[in-house]
Order: sequence, then structure tokens, then C-alpha cells
Amino acid sequence: MLTHHLTQLIIDETEGLLEKWKHPDPYRAPTAPGGSKYERNLPVPSTERKFLASCLAKATITILDAVQLTRLAAPPHMHL
Repeated sequence: MLTHHLTQLIIDETEGLLEKWKHPDPYRAPTAPGGSKYERNLPVPSTERKFLASCLAKATITILDAVQLTRLAAPPHMHL
């Protein structure tokens, strides 16, 4: 049976070897922070809502037209 002290020595030695032999440019999942796709294609802060609200206030378009405009403004996966 290993003692706590011996176990800690083995862990410390293993961590040292891992640090020594780690890759200089470690793999990162593309969608993780630091990855190539992190925060790519985020939805733009919506100004279309303000535009639609102002159009509706001026009564230049109907509510149905506004709904259709929002569907055309962004891809389906980006609707709020």
C-alpha cells in the first residue's frame, strides 16, 4: 500500500514530466475560448427592432410586414 507521501511524490514527478513534454501549441476545441471559431458569427446587436418600431410608429408597414422583415433579416438559427 502506498503512503500519502509516496503518492504525492509520484504525482509531483508526473506533473513535472507533463509540463516538460507539453506541446508548445496545445490543441483547443474550435468553439472553446482561444479556438479558431470562438465567438465567430455572433448575432449583431439588433438595430432592426428599433427600425421596425419606428416604421410601425409611423404606420408605414403593417405588423405582418414587420414579421416578414425580421425573418428575412437574419438566418433562421439567429432569430431571437
